[in-house]
Amino acid sequence: MPQTMRAIVLTRPVAPDQLTVTDVPVPDVRPGWVRLRIKAFGVNESEVTSRNGYRSAHALPLRINHETVGAVNLLLTSPGGLTPTDLELGQALSDVAALALVHWNPSPVRTTDIQTRTEAAVAAKTTIDVATGMLAEHGRLSAAEALAALRVYSARQGDRLSDTAHALVQGTLLPDSVLSVGR
Repeated sequence: MPQTMRAIVLTRPVAPDQLTVTDVPVPDVRPGWVRLRIKAFGVNESEVTSRNGYRSAHALPLRINHETVGAVNLLLTSPGGLTPTDLELGQALSDVAALALVHWNPSPVRTTDIQTRTEAAVAAKTTIDVATGMLAEHGRLSAAEALAALRVYSARQGDRLSDTAHALVQGTLLPDSVLSVGR
């Protein structure tokens, strides 16, 4: 058995980065005691936060589709916590953060990306408008009725509205197929 062991000896509170490891004599095992060999240890997070001046904390769930996937920690320098209104606001911000994380892309958005996305959105809208007009003419419907029929067909097929409209405009989907679903 070695005569010394490595230890962190505290004589006063210090920050985690001020902890130092020193060699100390191995203590004798007294009756009722157990000697343990520690392979690793961690610094208690609540100790770190209190040493940094925080007096209270809240953990707000980070939710995606009502499923908790993490937490947002709010640390306060005053004791007592947040008001109910502040907690609601904090939860709303946590929900927005979760949504942003889901849609986060590590590469920066380029001007050409924005332009391409805008052009794609305009093209999809135009295709939907053309398909709506085709259905309105074919079925002698109002534009609103034709768009509703297009939406119903698309939803029942499990397709995106723009994909259904594109198939109709390209002729790979017949107007009667779309109009017969709602009837």
